[in-house]
Amino acid sequence: MLASRFMLSIDGVVVNDHISTFTAGLAMLFCSYYNFNIMYPLDCAATLEFIQRCFVGINPDRGSKVQVKKNCKRYSQTHPKVRSLISAIADVDWRS
Repeated sequence: MLASRFMLSIDGVVVNDHISTFTAGLAMLFCSYYNFNIMYPLDCAATLEFIQRCFVGINPDRGSKVQVKKNCKRYSQTHPKVRSLISAIADVDWRS
């Protein structure tokens, strides 16, 4: 089973339903987050930040696009799970 097209929705509204490739859809997703200044949802923040830093190459020195829960501190740097995964990958690359 393969997808023949992809869709992008923002706040529950489909903004493009004729995306032909996954990579084009992923590019549109990240463009939307940055152009419309949308924060990453908490349930997928670590995944999106990993893709942002490792595949898209957006590596701010400080700050994050992760949504903030009430009465919780915002990550001022890289998400801890992303930081540990990048470190583990770097260790494997270094040892190889």
